[in-house]
Amino acid sequence: MARSEDDDDSSEVNCCTKYAIFIFNVIFFFIGFLMVALGTFCQIDNGGMYKKMQNTGQMAMDPTLLLILIGIVIFIIGFCGCLGSLRENTILLTIYTYALIAILLIELAIGIFLYFYKDKFMEMMENMLAGMIPAYNSNEDLQEIIDQLQISMKCCGMKGPDDWDGNPYFMKDDSPNATPDSNGVPYSCCINHMTVRDGKSDINPVCGRQKRLNGGLSHDIFQVGCVHAIDMFIKKNGLGLMIGLVVVLIVQGVAIVMAQNMKADVQAQKAKWVE
Repeated sequence: MARSEDDDDSSEVNCCTKYAIFIFNVIFFFIGFLMVALGTFCQIDNGGMYKKMQNTGQMAMDPTLLLILIGIVIFIIGFCGCLGSLRENTILLTIYTYALIAILLIELAIGIFLYFYKDKFMEMMENMLAGMIPAYNSNEDLQEIIDQLQISMKCCGMKGPDDWDGNPYFMKDDSPNATPDSNGVPYSCCINHMTVRDGKSDINPVCGRQKRLNGGLSHDIFQVGCVHAIDMFIKKNGLGLMIGLVVVLIVQGVAIVMAQNMKADVQAQKAKWVE
């Protein structure tokens, strides 16, 4: 079949689609690289908060290894997308498309699971946090994590201040042999846990002493449990998280469509060459 010169010179591959996929995957590529770098840093940073959490022995799995694994997968997907778009390689574009579809389905599954099993998730978190209270004084890393949680979330205990009865140092004791910390809570439960010494602000480590003598009703300490505080934080920011998830899913959906369109364009171009 005769072809015109314009037919020979024209390309079926849309340049806008080609370079849009490339730019998108350069970003994807670097996100994967940053995840691997962050996970590796957390593994080697002995003084960081993550290492303290790891040293508590309360972690059922190592999240940084999961972060590194996910980063490597994203890194590979971004590489396939970049190279597949630049080289117009249908095999790489196919791998890229199906990988994105798999990630999208996994994200949807996680979102649905957390939505329908939120109460179960909160119960698991409550049990995990409640198990930390008895060991508060015997593990410095765990102590710092609990203190940071209570200060940042403005909470005390898992369900409330009386949860600290589970700790031998803070448990209620009306006997003459009671220690100064008995009937109290850690300093991080105090609404105002700072004091001024020599013109400098410093932590007041004894501000929580004897604060539960009146049934834990002291106005000087937080009355809300940390599980409830976390639940309220999630509900308060739920809309933003949902919007963020929808935006990510839309971007991934557009990337899948563009990759499929480019794959079809490449196949059309190859068919054109065969004619």
